[in-house]
Amino acid sequence: MRIKAIHDNKGKTFDRYTVIMEDGSALGLSHNPESPIGFSQWGEAVAEGVDLGKPILFQELPQQVQQHIKMRLIPQ
Repeated sequence: MRIKAIHDNKGKTFDRYTVIMEDGSALGLSHNPESPIGFSQWGEAVAEGVDLGKPILFQELPQQVQQHIKMRLIPQ
């Protein structure tokens, strides 16, 4: 799976980061997705017109979020 876009809504919602894949699926993440009270969930598609926040680069994500995305995208 390849990343198409990443958005950051600056904490307006608990799922602050949205990673959109080329196949249209999306991964919603909190600032600390590994925490017991964190968030990391796949969705089938992003609804049209939804404000996901500002587009950002992978390198702009916090290190712990980058590592979590890599773990979720690489099959174990």
